[in-house]
Amino acid sequence: MKIDENDGIVVIKGERKLAFEAQSNVREMLMRFEKNRCELEQSQELAKKIEWQYEEEDNTEAKYKFYGNLQSFKMEMAYLRNERFVSFMDNDVEYEIDFNDMVEYAKHDKADLVRVVRKEIMKGQQVPLPTDWKPMKDGVNIKLVELKPDEKQFKDIETRFMFEVKNGQYANSPGHRYDKKSIKVVKIERIQNKALYQRYQAKKSFLIEQKPNLPPNMPLERELWHGTNETAMDMIICHGFNRSYAGDNAGKPWFGQGVYFASDASYSARSWMTGAGIGKKGYVFLVKALTGHLCPGKQGLRVLQPVDKAKDPLVMYDCAVDKLANPMEFVIFSDTQAYPAYLLTFSSG
Repeated sequence: MKIDENDGIVVIKGERKLAFEAQSNVREMLMRFEKNRCELEQSQELAKKIEWQYEEEDNTEAKYKFYGNLQSFKMEMAYLRNERFVSFMDNDVEYEIDFNDMVEYAKHDKADLVRVVRKEIMKGQQVPLPTDWKPMKDGVNIKLVELKPDEKQFKDIETRFMFEVKNGQYANSPGHRYDKKSIKVVKIERIQNKALYQRYQAKKSFLIEQKPNLPPNMPLERELWHGTNETAMDMIICHGFNRSYAGDNAGKPWFGQGVYFASDASYSARSWMTGAGIGKKGYVFLVKALTGHLCPGKQGLRVLQPVDKAKDPLVMYDCAVDKLANPMEFVIFSDTQAYPAYLLTFSSG
C-alpha cells in the first residue's frame, strides 16, 4: 500500500481478495475519521449557540459547569431526537442523563443525582413562526416533529418523492444501489429551527423588495431535494447548509462552488449521496430555496455576477443552474438562501 499525502491518494496493490479487504478497511477507517472530524466541527459550531451544563457541588450556591464541546453536541443530538436517555463514559465510569427529569447519575448509583441544564446562548425571535409548527418551549431553538402518515403534508411529500424516484430523469441510474420496487418512506420529520428560519425569512424579504419583477419562469422560491447521510445530517439540521463543502457529494462541483439542490428526487436519492442500499436507510432533505434569478453555472464559479452591471452593479443573480431551460441542478452561494424544511428517511429491500 502506498499513500500520496500531497494528492490524498491511496494505492493498494496485491492479490485481488487481499487488496479488496485492504480497500474496505481503509475506507472504513477514513469514514470513522471523517465522522469524528465532522462531529468535532459541529460541536464547535453548536457551542456558539447551545451549552449543556451540570450542577457542581457547592455548599453556598448553585454553580454550573460546561460539559465540553463534544459531549454537549452528543447530548443535543439525542435531545433533538426526543430520546429519553443518553449515556457517556468519564474516568471509566458510565453515566446516564435523563432528559425527562434533566438529571445525571452514575449507572451504578442512581440515587446520586446531579441537575442538568440546557442553556441557549442565541436568543431573539424576529419573525413569526409558521402556523403549522408545533409549540416550542421558551429557550428551545430546534425541534424535530415526526409527521403522521395520515397527515396531508406527509402524503404530499411521500407522493412526490415516490413518483420522482421511480419515474424521474435518474430513475434508472446505477447510482441507486437498492430495489426501487420495494422502496418505502420510513418517516418524514419537520425541522423547526427558529434561528435558521428567521435568517431565511429575512433573506426572502430582502429579495422580494429588491426583485419585485422576476421573469415568470423564475420563481423566487422553490422546494428542492438535497441528498445527505448520517454524518452530515445533524449539522444541517442545526446549522443549515454550508457552501464551504461545495460539490455534488463526489467532489466535482460542475456548476460552481456552492451548495447543490435538485428538482428531481431520483437525482438526490442516489446511494452515494444518501447512503441508501439493501438493508440501509437513505436520507434526503426537502428544502425551501430562494433560487430567484438564474444564471448558467460553470466549474470554478465562486461569486454570482450582477444581472445588469450598467443598470445596478449591486443586484446579483441568485442561483446558478445546470441549464436555463427546465433546470434540474441548482447551486446557491449564500447559506441563508436555503432552509431544510423536512427530513425524509427511506428504505428498500
